[in-house]
Amino acid sequence: MRAAIFLPVDHRTHNLMRALAVEVHQKYQTGLRAASIPPHVTIKQPFQLFDLAGLEGYFDHLAARTSPIEIAFTRLELETAFVDDAERGILWLAVQENRTLRDLHRRINTELAERFEHTQAPYDGPSFRFHATLAVGGPSMEVCRRIYAEYKDIRVNLQYMAREITLGYSHSDAVEDFITYKTLPLGGKA
Repeated sequence: MRAAIFLPVDHRTHNLMRALAVEVHQKYQTGLRAASIPPHVTIKQPFQLFDLAGLEGYFDHLAARTSPIEIAFTRLELETAFVDDAERGILWLAVQENRTLRDLHRRINTELAERFEHTQAPYDGPSFRFHATLAVGGPSMEVCRRIYAEYKDIRVNLQYMAREITLGYSHSDAVEDFITYKTLPLGGKA
């Protein structure tokens, strides 16, 4: 089992991200693998999970003591990753880092490590980059570079106040197997 923690995006951002993902897919046949769960800003990368009930208790406590967070998207970025042992691109909307986001990421990683085993995930830590994924894997890296060249100048001027936090769950390592297990209001206010 695996889990992740993220902030769902607002409706305006959701609709822009999905329209862009479908447009890119229709032009370049990228697939919609990243669309298996709603658009979100990742706060805690997927990690091994052995105690769902314990994690759910921690998550409830986390949501109740975390205030809403201002999110601002800055631009489209292309990152390289290895998917199924092949170099692939990840297209995402970059999030302007702020102290609140960085502190939340650090706090979650620290608290999870104190309560559970094997919670460290690749990319976690000080160099983690906040983002909302548009497309992952799919075509070759060369095709991803062409997509990025076409869309890199797209105007991304989106901001919203994140008022909810979500616990994602998967029974496997596959991105498409993740579900939104539980969503709660930040600060305990519905």
